[in-house]
Amino acid sequence: MGASCNLVSLLDATLKTLISNKAVKDVGMPLSLAFPQDKSSGEQRPSMPRLETWGESPQVLFLRSGGQLTSMTMARPILAAGWESIEKGMASRFQRSMNPSNGARDIHQVWPDGARYEGQWKADKAHGWGRFVHADGDVYEGEWFGDTAHGQGTYSHADGSKYEGQWEYDRQHGHGVEHWVDGARYEGTYQAGKKHGKGYFTWADGSSYDGEFLNNDIHGSGIYSWGDGRKYEGQWEGNRMHGHGKFGWPDGRHYEGEYVHDIKHGYGIFKWPDGREYDGQWRNGKQHGIGWSSAPKQEKRNGEWMDGKRIRWIGESEP
Repeated sequence: MGASCNLVSLLDATLKTLISNKAVKDVGMPLSLAFPQDKSSGEQRPSMPRLETWGESPQVLFLRSGGQLTSMTMARPILAAGWESIEKGMASRFQRSMNPSNGARDIHQVWPDGARYEGQWKADKAHGWGRFVHADGDVYEGEWFGDTAHGQGTYSHADGSKYEGQWEYDRQHGHGVEHWVDGARYEGTYQAGKKHGKGYFTWADGSSYDGEFLNNDIHGSGIYSWGDGRKYEGQWEGNRMHGHGKFGWPDGRHYEGEYVHDIKHGYGIFKWPDGREYDGQWRNGKQHGIGWSSAPKQEKRNGEWMDGKRIRWIGESEP
């Protein structure tokens, strides 16, 4: 399995110390579905934590932004390493019974740091159904294949957060559900330990996203709804509104058109609740270029805008 159990425990302890001292930096893969701000249009989202990795496997990181627990990828349920290096008498291991279906036997294994495994064992490896308790209190219970979580299983963190679903060689793979202690929840598909494919994410503040993910990012087509009633439906790229989409505000304002990295850019139509409408070009979130303006009981007029301000009416003499 690689590193020793003591090394795994040391890494866990180091991470906890860094987190408690607020020394962990935002590095690696973006995981929570956080977003920058477009203050001019009210399209604002929470901030984004990142995943730290140790070697080849994701390590547990619970990062908080503004006091709110946000998304992360569950840690690999690594079976404590060092079986070959444990001297006789340092750990107890005994056979309970043979499983006729796969030739595995039931055993109870205890490591010096307190980690323990109970379940089926084959060829000196966890194989079949088993329960592994880490020294820090985290627990994986489910199917194993050659010392790796493989099949259906549940990984529970000591603080109450957990993942329930499918695994493939120690990584979330297939359909699964993640729960966080603050009430946040994700249900959807995973690929090689990352949210990938169709999924539904809800946050404790009432916000939600229903759509496509790519390598832990919101990417593709999806609907993001804020707890205050705002909603965006359309295309995403790398956790940003990008492509064609519709954005609605609870006061009745509505925009449909093109976005580039969270900003209205290209062709779009903006409607106000009082009946006014702008139909035309946008640049960097503002009306820019040729467009049409209309209002109740007024004719539609063709004009030119620059940085959000109309500079002339086309085909008309200015008063």
